[in-house]
Amino acid sequence: MTKTLKQLVHVLWAIEKDLHVIASNTEALKNQMSIKEKIDQSIKNRQEDDTKKQKIRSMLDI
Repeated sequence: MTKTLKQLVHVLWAIEKDLHVIASNTEALKNQMSIKEKIDQSIKNRQEDDTKKQKIRSMLDI
């Protein structure tokens, strides 16, 4: 019985470690997605700014 309990404790401990790794990886993935969204937004803003500049230049050339 003691051996079985020790094995159970060992398995539960391994599961707990795995859950910590999963939680850590999930948080890292969220951070990566957040960074990607910020980069995408920056690119979009830059493209919009470039479009506005082109419109202003074309108006000034008239």
